[in-house]
Amino acid sequence: MENFKACPLCAEDIKSNAIKCKHCWTDLVEYEEELNKPKMKCRYCKEQINKDSIFCPYCEKRVKTHPFTGFLWVVLVFFLIMYFLSLGETENKKQKPWMIEVCTFSQIEIEKLLKSPSTAKFPVCTNESFSEKNNRFYYSSYVDSQNSFWAILRTNYECEINIKWDEYKNDWIYYIKCNIK
Repeated sequence: MENFKACPLCAEDIKSNAIKCKHCWTDLVEYEEELNKPKMKCRYCKEQINKDSIFCPYCEKRVKTHPFTGFLWVVLVFFLIMYFLSLGETENKKQKPWMIEVCTFSQIEIEKLLKSPSTAKFPVCTNESFSEKNNRFYYSSYVDSQNSFWAILRTNYECEINIKWDEYKNDWIYYIKCNIK
C-alpha cells in the first residue's frame, strides 16, 4: 500500500513520492525549493517574499533596486550642489572687484607707456596705495624700468579706474586712465 499526501496547492491526494500533481500539474520539487528559499518582508505590503525577488508578487511593487542606484543618487546630488554653487558665482561677479585686479590693470596700462616694458619691475600691491570712491578706484605706485639709455629709473604713477556693469556682456567693464607723476 502506497503512502499518500495532500497536494500543497489543490489539496488533492497524491503519492508521497510524486514529482508533479496529477490534478493541478504543479511541479512539487520546484514548489518545495521555493518554500525553502530565504524570505524577507515586502516593505510595502509586509508579506513574506523570496529574498531574491525584484518585484513583490502580492502588491507588484519593486522591492529591490539596482546596485548602482545609491551611487547615481550621490553623483546627482553632487552635481546639483555644484550647479547651485556656480549660480552664486554669477551673483558675485556684480560685487566690486578686488584690489589685486585694480593693481594688475594699472600695471598693464603703465607697461604700455614704457619704452622697454619687459624690464618693468612693480612693487607688491598694498592697501596703502589703493582707494575707492563711487565705483572709481585710485591706485598709485611706482615702477622701476630702463629708459632708452639702459638706465634704470623709478617712475611714480597714479591710475584712475572706472568700473561699470555691462548688462549685455553680463560682466564688468574697466575704463583706465593713468598719469605719470
